[in-house]
Amino acid sequence: MKDRFDRSHKKCIKYSVGQLVLCKGGITRVSANITRKLNGLYTGPYRVCKAEESLDRYTICSIKGMKGYQKFTAVVRGEVLRPFKSSIPDDSSGSDHEVDRDDLIDLLEC
Repeated sequence: MKDRFDRSHKKCIKYSVGQLVLCKGGITRVSANITRKLNGLYTGPYRVCKAEESLDRYTICSIKGMKGYQKFTAVVRGEVLRPFKSSIPDDSSGSDHEVDRDDLIDLLEC
């Protein structure tokens, strides 16, 4: 029975505190005139505030400075999270300055 479960379920990703993640639906409030069908599957990004890896539970919190920011924390299972991939292009062609994703988040939080 365990073998069948292990074959049909993917391994959980371990997230560290401070990592940015997306959460699979149902967290944010939706207005009455928008159907759930048209919403995105994942919401976020959120920051992992606390990790309980033995239970595969993570406390996520909203990032101050993001569009539509409201103070928010929730405890979620690891299987409903996925890593956040920044849409900022990686320019490794030798630019004069490099922008770190954490620096951008710190700038937004000010």
